[in-house]
Amino acid sequence: MKKYSKIFLVIAVIVLVFLLILYSKVETIPETAKRVRIEMVTDTMHHKMISYPHQQKIYGLNIEITGHLDGTAYLCFRQESDEHSETIFLDKGKIKHQLMIDWKTTACLMDYYPVNVESGDLLVRYRFFGALH
Repeated sequence: MKKYSKIFLVIAVIVLVFLLILYSKVETIPETAKRVRIEMVTDTMHHKMISYPHQQKIYGLNIEITGHLDGTAYLCFRQESDEHSETIFLDKGKIKHQLMIDWKTTACLMDYYPVNVESGDLLVRYRFFGALH
């Protein structure tokens, strides 16, 4: 009985190591995600994010924000009807923020509002989730 327990333990450890290696290689948002670069971080910016044409019945929106700012800013994600919005505060320094929003439309309006920013660079990667047709 102890022989089988040791074999099971070894197999479990091998599987765990394999899963950890696999998980570390997976990106949070794939390279096929759409991108918006906010280069003029000192200015307010508005951008309409849209899903791919073949997507229908949208049920979610995954957003990843990376970069750096020397001040603070806000990003607001909203529907055109203003029914739903999500606001994110971006603090000074290195930025790596990810969120998954329950979303039902094929478009999202993104508003960037700098507060006291003089320099920096931001990249917003996004991906809508929905049925394919």
